[in-house]
Amino acid sequence: MSLDYSQFGGVIERHPDNSIVEASNAPPGTPVWNFGRIDDPQAVQVVEGKLVASGHPISLYDVAPHLKGSGENKVTMLSHLVKETLGNFLQTQYQPRGTCVSRGAKRIVDMCQALAIRFGSAFKFDYASHAYIYGTCRMHGGMLSNQDGAVGAWAAWSVANDGNLRNSDVNDDDNKDDLAVNWGRNGVPQEIRIKGKMHLVKKVVKIRSYEEARDWIASGIGGITVASGVGYEGERDSNGVVRRRGSWSHQMSYTDQREDSVMKALLQNQSWGNQPGGPKGSIEIPDGTFWTLKEDVERQISENDTFGFAWVDAWDALDVSHRP
Repeated sequence: MSLDYSQFGGVIERHPDNSIVEASNAPPGTPVWNFGRIDDPQAVQVVEGKLVASGHPISLYDVAPHLKGSGENKVTMLSHLVKETLGNFLQTQYQPRGTCVSRGAKRIVDMCQALAIRFGSAFKFDYASHAYIYGTCRMHGGMLSNQDGAVGAWAAWSVANDGNLRNSDVNDDDNKDDLAVNWGRNGVPQEIRIKGKMHLVKKVVKIRSYEEARDWIASGIGGITVASGVGYEGERDSNGVVRRRGSWSHQMSYTDQREDSVMKALLQNQSWGNQPGGPKGSIEIPDGTFWTLKEDVERQISENDTFGFAWVDAWDALDVSHRP
């Protein structure tokens, strides 16, 4: 069964003058191939330069060679640690507009926040505002307008430079995009950005391969945003896997990894409510997620817009091994 993509935020097409046809205006059943991620390799390079200048590494194994191979033949379910900490999995998101870049980033910020609490940080969990990330990242990218979209790397720079605020700080909602559209058009007010800068993501690292992604998650240091043009049409199979099919310009996130007798894969998180449907396999996974096989992960990461976020200011691996 295929999804009716017209129900999700994004655009059907961009015209030569850069105007767009919004998904919300699409006739029922119209396929939508752009979900708010802008493919701009030059913009990614600019962000890489900013990250390096600010002390964030581009090569994981250069700064943390001891992490190499740490996820090999292991299962690491960070989402289970989040559930043990909060009492439930992170809630699903639903994006009415093309805000996938900020939502993928927000998912990892939320996970990092829960992991920090799990390992001893004394603060109360509260969901991060995706609108704040969306507005600040578009300010950095010079794209304040009525048109949806962002480069994945812009959000990586935003959470490291402008930080984060809670939904409750700015009256944001994980299932609405009104505030995101406002700030994506007008920018985030300076007095609000000052508050956000008090809550920076500790480290951002470029992820360049399946192995780096696997080992980053296995370390327990954080999760990963992944922006690409790779699509995943259809529902989960009996193992909870969705294979790549079609073309989406979309950002999602990786939160868990497994290398066992069943598969080598990362768990991918969507921002479309409970989609996709279908079985979840032998390991419990949250709604709105699916396993992505190694070869499909490699295809996504090859598009060069994938970043790891860290909740700690160190490179020491933590004991986060899955214990079924």
